[in-house]
Amino acid sequence: MNKYEGAELCLKILSIYFLLQFFQTLPLSFEMLVDIGKYDSKLALTGSISASFITLCISVFLWKLSPKISKIIWGDKTTEADVVNPTLNEVQAALFSAIGLYVLISTIPNLFYCLVVMSKETPEFQHQSLLDMKSKINLSVNIFKIIIGVWLIFGSKGLVNLILKVRNLGLDKQSK
Repeated sequence: MNKYEGAELCLKILSIYFLLQFFQTLPLSFEMLVDIGKYDSKLALTGSISASFITLCISVFLWKLSPKISKIIWGDKTTEADVVNPTLNEVQAALFSAIGLYVLISTIPNLFYCLVVMSKETPEFQHQSLLDMKSKINLSVNIFKIIIGVWLIFGSKGLVNLILKVRNLGLDKQSK
């Protein structure tokens, strides 16, 4: 197995995980659909179904685009047929990119749900100030998670170099 095939396999496993997440959220969406009178508005239903649908789309896209994404993660110009034993730094960079991809993809449905909730808040809601504060905190956390995910994806090689420097600093002090 070459490094591209390994990355594809990991992306397909991640795709299956998000598909399972989609199925896990379906009961809540159906409960909201059946018992819509229990909720103040169709807000929760809209947000829940939209977030579930986005999770399903992400799962399908990860499965279908795993070969292209694996080439982006490794960033090499070598062909897929080349059997290459990746270095520890390359593996670490790929893993940081995969973690960043997971953080980014798992946050997108939550961010969408938060934006739907914030766009539909009504002034007649009795705890509006509490809802506003909670929504703003939730939005801030989701944006922060997206920034961290993007940083892990695109800054993975720099992060690996930083870890290597810190590791070598400890070795340099011990050898003196």
